[in-house]
Amino acid sequence: MFALSVSQPGATLLMLGARHIETRPWHTAHCGPVAIHAARRLPRNFAALCRQPLVRSALDHAGLSPRDLPRGALLGMMALLDCVRVEDLAELPDAERLLTSFAPGLWAWLLACPSPWPAPRPARGWPAFSRSTCPNDPFPRSFSDEPFSAQPHRASRPRPRRRPAAARAQTPALTPSLSARALTDLYAEVGFARSLLAYALPMAGSS
Repeated sequence: MFALSVSQPGATLLMLGARHIETRPWHTAHCGPVAIHAARRLPRNFAALCRQPLVRSALDHAGLSPRDLPRGALLGMMALLDCVRVEDLAELPDAERLLTSFAPGLWAWLLACPSPWPAPRPARGWPAFSRSTCPNDPFPRSFSDEPFSAQPHRASRPRPRRRPAAARAQTPALTPSLSARALTDLYAEVGFARSLLAYALPMAGSS
């Protein structure tokens, strides 16, 4: 499954349904389930953010305090609906503007349907969109089918390196190209030679 690392208190507020947008400098074509990872490092203004009325009321409603927020762990799953330019957003709630940047040129990741896990699962986060998997998920196996890990998302199979055209032209062909008719004739001659040899060997032994 894919994982998105978010600093606190933003990661917890995503799981509480208090916010639904996270911005990044890059775009993703992935739409579907995404694991929310709480980053280990706290932002410099963490204490000031937690004192904001919107953040404090959301944490108080969930019975959480800033010191209880998990870090360096996967918190649960959300659905990534779309990835659009921030300039295309019609309006933004105050909670969104408070916890993430909406500078021109950024991409807005639209998230919904938070499904927090019963307990956070320790995991290493990455700055980029990563592929993270956990065993024994309460979600379908299609979301996690490998041992527990977190790695940056790359192409599943790297493209092979091709030699320069000049080097390929200088390499002689080791196997001449044969037509189907030529191969049939060659196999017939080899079969005739084997039959002749099988007949000649007993005769030579008897003499």
